[in-house]
Amino acid sequence: MTKDGKKSLEFLSNISRDYYHLSIEIDYHLSLAYSLNSSALLSYYYGSKALEHFHKHKLFNRIIDAEIVLCMQLARGDKNEILLSISKLKELLELSSSDFTKAIILHNIGFSFMKLKNYAEAIKYYDEALKYKKRDTYLYLTSYYAKLFSKILNNDIVTKLEAERGLNISRKVNSKKYEILFQTMLLYIDNDGKLYHFLKSKAFDYFINIKLEDHVDFYGKKLIDYYKSKNNLDKALYIAEKLINAKKM
Repeated sequence: MTKDGKKSLEFLSNISRDYYHLSIEIDYHLSLAYSLNSSALLSYYYGSKALEHFHKHKLFNRIIDAEIVLCMQLARGDKNEILLSISKLKELLELSSSDFTKAIILHNIGFSFMKLKNYAEAIKYYDEALKYKKRDTYLYLTSYYAKLFSKILNNDIVTKLEAERGLNISRKVNSKKYEILFQTMLLYIDNDGKLYHFLKSKAFDYFINIKLEDHVDFYGKKLIDYYKSKNNLDKALYIAEKLINAKKM
């Protein structure tokens, strides 16, 4: 599975099921790809099919993998679905024996708490996930950034050194997404006026395009407040409309 969900979908759609382990694996990877594209319903559909295959063939570790993907989609639902996701993930954590799987589960528990706006718990689980991840890798970066952004949302202090470390890892693993995220974070930490130009010219539309809802909301409100402070109500209204439309996507 690549980091790019669209490329993954294109690749998977061209694979003949006759030559792909008799379709045992393809539904799982389709579920992951749709999850990366924020298509929760299709991800859940293919994840359920994969889970059925894995149960049928008694592939225990793959059953856990499929359950994790289904929990990821539940975490995008309402409060009760998110709480169910957390409960199921904690059960899976007890059953898991590999560090890699534990890291994925802990990260997703953190994500679920983040969706509930319980940022203190989110930080705790992201921190635990990092203990099972190899430093200076893309997977490490996902939990590292999520931890720092949760701290910001929780009104905790994030140091410039912490954000710079994330930016360096982003460049090392060649991740455009996290490079933009950490550049934005650094400008925010510095309380740099350049933040608003960076958001307007690059980051805000990028967050909308890759459907980072929490970032669209957080930084969108910062942009609106900035334009209001400058008495530029037309631009404030323009950003507000973009924020509203993004939530409908």
